[in-house]
Amino acid sequence: METNRGNVNSLLHPIEGGSYAVICVGGANGGLNGPAHNLYTRLPLLLEKSNVTVLRIDYREPNHFSECVLDVLAGCSFLKGIGAKAIILV
Repeated sequence: METNRGNVNSLLHPIEGGSYAVICVGGANGGLNGPAHNLYTRLPLLLEKSNVTVLRIDYREPNHFSECVLDVLAGCSFLKGIGAKAIILV
C-alpha cells in the first residue's frame, strides 16, 4: 500500500463481494507471516469459506508504535474503500 508516509508492504487476499475483513499485523518485529508457525499464511484459506477478506501488513517501522498505528489505519481505509463494512485486527 502506498501512503503519504511511505509504502507499507502488504498482501491482500480478497473475497469478491465480501463485506468482512481481517487485518493481520506482524507484531513488534513486523513480518507478514505471523506467529504460531506462520498462522497468517494459513488464515486466508480458513476465512475464505466465510467470505472474509484478509490483509496482511508488514509495518514500515516495526516497534515504533505511532507509525504502526498509522499503518493499521491505512489498511482500514483501504479495506473500507474496497467495500469492507466490518474489520477485525489480529
